[in-house]
Amino acid sequence: MRLDVSPLWEEIKIYDQVSLVMQLLDLFSKGTKDSTRKLVYVRNTNDDEFVKKDVSLCGFKNEETLTELRNNKVFKSFRKINKAVLPSYSAKIDWKNLQKYAEKLHDLEAVDSYALERLKKSMFQTIFEITKKEHSNEFVVTEKILGTYFDNPGLAQKLRREDSPDTKAPFLTVLRALEQEKKIQLLEIAFDFRKLPLPAKEMDFERNIPIGEEIEFFPADHCFVNVKVTDVATLKRVFGTTKSTYLGKPKLFEKQGCGYLQYGSSKPVKIGKASSKHWKLLAFTFDALGAERTTPSVFEVIANKKDLQKSKSASNPTTMLSVIEYANKELQKGNKLKGRLAIVVDEKRNTVKATFV
Repeated sequence: MRLDVSPLWEEIKIYDQVSLVMQLLDLFSKGTKDSTRKLVYVRNTNDDEFVKKDVSLCGFKNEETLTELRNNKVFKSFRKINKAVLPSYSAKIDWKNLQKYAEKLHDLEAVDSYALERLKKSMFQTIFEITKKEHSNEFVVTEKILGTYFDNPGLAQKLRREDSPDTKAPFLTVLRALEQEKKIQLLEIAFDFRKLPLPAKEMDFERNIPIGEEIEFFPADHCFVNVKVTDVATLKRVFGTTKSTYLGKPKLFEKQGCGYLQYGSSKPVKIGKASSKHWKLLAFTFDALGAERTTPSVFEVIANKKDLQKSKSASNPTTMLSVIEYANKELQKGNKLKGRLAIVVDEKRNTVKATFV
C-alpha cells in the first residue's frame, strides 16, 4: 500500500499518523464488509518497498502512531502477529472513529487559528454565494473556499505556506459549528492527504517560478465535503421557498442484484449488475467523491479472480490500469452517468477518482 502523503504534514509532526490513516481510508467504502487490516512496522527501505507492493498491507514508521490510533478508538480490536520477518499487527477498524480521527488530524494544520465566530460568518457567506451561483442547495466544497494566498516556492520548489488560509482556519471545525446551528448539513466527507497547494492560474503550472517571485496559490484540497444548505433564510432568498427544486447530488443504491444511479426524484438509471466491474468502480470511487483512490485499492475492489491471478504474473500497474479503464469504458456506454459524473484515471499519479463534470 502506498505510504506517502503530502510533506506538509511533516511540519506539524503528524506525517506518520496521517499516512496510516490515508492508507486505511484508501481501503474503505460503504460496502466494505471485512474491517480487519494488517498493519506492518516499517523500519527500513526494504520494509517500505515490501509494503508498497502489497495492497492488503498498511505501513507505519513510528510505534507511537499505533498508540495514537488506539487512544482515539480507531481499533475495535488489536493484536500482534508473531512474524519473524516483519513486526505486524492485525486490527479491526472502527470506520466511524477512523473518520473522526481523520477530521481531528486534518484541522491540526490550522496552527494559528482566527476566532471561530469570524470564521463561521465568512465561510457561510461563501457557501451562500455558491448556493446562488450554482442555484442548488447541495454541492461539494474543499479548502479552496477559504481563498487564495501568495507564496514563492523558492529553493527546491518548497512552499512556505505562512499565509495560507488553511493554516488559519480549522476547516472542518467551522463546518461542524455551522451544522450545529442548522445552517448546513454535512452529508459525506472524504480525505486526500496527498494533495499539494496548486497555482491559481493555469499558466503557472507549466513554468518554473523564479526565486523571489510570488504567485497566487489555492490551499491543498485535503478534504472534500458534500454540503447541503438547510438555512431557512438562505433557501427563501435563493429559491423563493424553503424547498429547493435542485435535483441534488446523485445517489447510488442496489435493488434485486443490480446497481442504480438516481438524481433527486428522477427515474433511476440502471448501471449494471451489482457484481459488475463498472458498478463496483462507480460505487467505490463515489464514496470518496472528488478525492483520489489509489489504483491498487480500486483494482482490489473491482477485480475478479482471473484479474487477480493475472496481476500476480504480469506487470501489476499495467494490468490494474487495463482492468480499471475497461470498467470505466463500460460505465460511459449509454449515457448512464447523464454527463454529470466522470471517473478520472491518472496514470502518472496512479490514482482514480469520481468527480462532477
